[in-house]
Amino acid sequence: MEEFSEGGSGFAKGNRLRMATFGFLFFGIFIFALGAGIYYFENNRGEEIKIISDTSETIPAGELVVHVDGAVVNPGVYKLAVGSRVSDVVEKAGGLSEEADRGKVNLAAKLTDGQKLLIPNKAQSSNVKTQNSEEVAGATNLININDASTSQLDTLPGIGIATAGKIISGGPYTDINELVLKKVVTSGVFEKIKDLISVN
Repeated sequence: MEEFSEGGSGFAKGNRLRMATFGFLFFGIFIFALGAGIYYFENNRGEEIKIISDTSETIPAGELVVHVDGAVVNPGVYKLAVGSRVSDVVEKAGGLSEEADRGKVNLAAKLTDGQKLLIPNKAQSSNVKTQNSEEVAGATNLININDASTSQLDTLPGIGIATAGKIISGGPYTDINELVLKKVVTSGVFEKIKDLISVN
């Protein structure tokens, strides 16, 4: 009976030891799994949460390239936004010079791409032809439709700001008759201005 008791006691102790070992092993595995889970979560958080930004590109506004010459402080070629006015390019060119004939400049006129804007000075304006046929007959300074500004063309009979812009955009011209051939002006308007214009 004593041997059986001692053997039973040893068996019970062995079971408790094995259970304790399995318990520590399971607890170790649990701690390891918990640590691995936390590590994975921390290192992959940035991949799971993504900030979606607007990747659309802003289309730049169109540009005009205009050559301004004549009575301005800094004549030259300037880039401006579509829809710009004469006043905008005059400002870029440093403003009107002291010799500018300000009364002949339409600062509100719209600019067109490739336009050459000639700002007249007072001496030039005194020689510009009028619509009076008698003055035209004795005049020697015709308006060059290849170099004229919008404001200069606007002084011609039957030509407004819109048609002046079309004349400038339709150039250059080798003959004044091209105004009709290119359908820039009507035959009726051409008859009114043909003696007032030139191409050189």
